[in-house]
Amino acid sequence: MKYTGLSINDKIKSYFEQKKELDKQQRDVLQLSKDIKEYLLAEDLSELEADDLIVSITEISKDTIDEENLIPILKESFPNVVKLKEYVDMDELENLVYTRQIPPDFIQSFIIHKEPTIRLNIKQRKENENG
Repeated sequence: MKYTGLSINDKIKSYFEQKKELDKQQRDVLQLSKDIKEYLLAEDLSELEADDLIVSITEISKDTIDEENLIPILKESFPNVVKLKEYVDMDELENLVYTRQIPPDFIQSFIIHKEPTIRLNIKQRKENENG
């Protein structure tokens, strides 16, 4: 591996510098993409060639249904289309366990333990910080 011989401090420094560069590149790519889309739209173009590159834009519709207003109408004529989703009220469940109406051991068997996600945060120390 490329970083096998590095100390943990060197790996942290390398990670920080590369992450900083990657973040800058992502911002630059997003801005360039925005600029190109705006140009193509302003020029009423769907495709453009630049040297050996071809860039194109496609409009993608993201339609959704206004369920809040549709449900009352459907309930009247087509009630089988409208479904109710059962869920556990976690506040009520916690209260039942707290008041010993349900034993905690019983609930424990229903807890699904997911693999924890480890997030790495890094920042550059300011010049006036000690440590």
